Amino acid sequence: MSKENEHDLESILREFSSGEVAPSGRDDTIMPDDEKSDTDAVLSQPDKYAVPAPDPEIALDAKDDTPVYAPDVLNRTSAPEDPEEHSDDEEDYDDEDYYEEPEGKGSASPYRSRNNYDDYDEAEYAPRKPKRKWVLPLCIFLFIVLLVAGGVFYLAYNVNKTDKIFPNVYAGSIKLGGLTRQEAADLLEACDWDRSNSGALEVRLPLDVTTSIDYTVAGLRMTALSVLNEAEAYGREGNMFEVFYTYVNSMIMTVDVADRTLEVNEEYVDQILDQAIAAFDEKAAESAYGVDREHEQFVVLKGATEIKINKPALKEKVLKALSNNEEAIMYQIGDVELTMPDFAKVREEVYSEPSDAYYDKETDMIIDEIIGVDFDVEAAEKIWKDADPLTYVYVPIKATYAEVTGKQLRETLFRDVLGEFTTSFKGSIANRCSNINLAVSTIDGTILLPGETFSYNQTLGERTEEKGYLMAGAYDNGTVTEAIGGGICQVSSTLCTAVRLANLAYNRANHQFRVNYMDAGLDATVDWPNRDFTFTNTRDYPVKIHAFCDNDEKTVTIQIIGTDVDGSYVEIENTYYSAFTHVQYYPNDKDHCDAYLNTWIGDIYKSVGKHYDKDGNLLDIIYTNQDYCMYLRHDVVYPEDTGPEHPAEEETAGAEDTPQTYG
Repeated sequence: MSKENEHDLESILREFSSGEVAPSGRDDTIMPDDEKSDTDAVLSQPDKYAVPAPDPEIALDAKDDTPVYAPDVLNRTSAPEDPEEHSDDEEDYDDEDYYEEPEGKGSASPYRSRNNYDDYDEAEYAPRKPKRKWVLPLCIFLFIVLLVAGGVFYLAYNVNKTDKIFPNVYAGSIKLGGLTRQEAADLLEACDWDRSNSGALEVRLPLDVTTSIDYTVAGLRMTALSVLNEAEAYGREGNMFEVFYTYVNSMIMTVDVADRTLEVNEEYVDQILDQAIAAFDEKAAESAYGVDREHEQFVVLKGATEIKINKPALKEKVLKALSNNEEAIMYQIGDVELTMPDFAKVREEVYSEPSDAYYDKETDMIIDEIIGVDFDVEAAEKIWKDADPLTYVYVPIKATYAEVTGKQLRETLFRDVLGEFTTSFKGSIANRCSNINLAVSTIDGTILLPGETFSYNQTLGERTEEKGYLMAGAYDNGTVTEAIGGGICQVSSTLCTAVRLANLAYNRANHQFRVNYMDAGLDATVDWPNRDFTFTNTRDYPVKIHAFCDNDEKTVTIQIIGTDVDGSYVEIENTYYSAFTHVQYYPNDKDHCDAYLNTWIGDIYKSVGKHYDKDGNLLDIIYTNQDYCMYLRHDVVYPEDTGPEHPAEEETAGAEDTPQTYG
């Protein structure tokens, strides 16, 4: 090829690189046919002007769609080594201005300017990404991981929500795993866990002081409740996945919640030992010395006030026994030097004269008897020297016993009903019934010691409205009237008869008229403050009045409670004695010698008490002048007073002097 042709070819190449040549290929109209072959020959030379083929790594510029070539992948053609082959005025070509069109493109020209992209298909000429064969395995792996993680989460969630004890959890030989709390509790109860695991250490101190330490309370054995709590709480600590991890482990390995190291509850042990030591000190102080009257000996505990329990040593022994599961230990006192008591002074304290037991009415208690005590001082000193510490020294005494003991009084005091009587107050008005109930409640429970005297008026006091007494019917000079406290004579009359049956001394006066709530000759009237009913306890033991009303049956009952020492009893007989008429004339009135002041007409009844022994043999008959009872008649029409005017003598029956109908 001539230089001229070479120059033309180079011009064409420059035009191609500057975009003046159409991208559709060469323009055959410009170049003659005889020159086409020359041009093809030049273009076919790859060693000089070859443009590297496009690489898949080529990317398009975002601004002007210009392909950008990666320098490390371009197969660039180096410049000619001979500088003389090109003139200085020849334009150098940039190897990035050309690239090889991919094969298969329909363009006729193998070259294309980067500035001419009218028909450029970006998707077709976009860089091809390399094939990544590891993507699919990676996706499969991630899916498996997520699947496993989801399964673990689901299982952990359900494990945390379960209310059952973890698998393979035991309490000794009892399997609790897989059970609910209630099922486990029932199983432990059926296996009698608490009884089989119970036990105590018995601690024996001197003076027969004994205490026990419970192994369970001491923390060395587990109760069914503590086992249940441990089993239920096993593995529940930590977050959800930690709990699940423990659950999985428990499926493989067994866990015994009862097999663990237990710590002694020393606070509990100290409390028990303190109580035992206090009991020992108290018993030692009480047993220092005393009189055993039953065995007639003076008893001294040697060293009682000097010997003390060494708590640290006792506690050490107890803790050792607990660790060895022992059942009992004995604490011994070591050798100590003791001081002998002053027995002469002790004799002065214990010496006593005998005294009978008695009833204290103020405190309602029986005071025990006192036995006379005396002992030999020299004999006591010798016996004490020969005795061991914390042993009892028995010194014989000279005892003088009382005649009445507390035991006897408790067995006999207020044991027997000595006398009892009942009367009826049917037909009485409400106020009279109320007065009877009030009087009965006042005398009930009164106690008389031997020799004491009871006064009805003093016990009830003046009958007033302030005390609760009401207006009820009464007789005043034979006339029915209303008075405060009407009806209480029925209580005094009932009491009088009970007293007579109890064979006690009494003092009474009968009513002016007969009463219909009891037989004639048995009643006892009272009137404040003049007429009274009294009786004296002539027995050897105290007596008590027991009085009560039956308001349904309208009866009043009074009992004399005491001690019947011989079984004797009294029966009362009342008989009609005679009628009487009594006329009272004016005294020393010569002018009216036939005139009278007052006239009484009535009947006399006699009542006597017959005293029998327990076999029914009559011992004596008891009566006094007061047992001849004179009663005026209600139906007598008395003559008018024929004498001069003269004030009549007062015969006021009083509020209490009433028959049942009124009083």
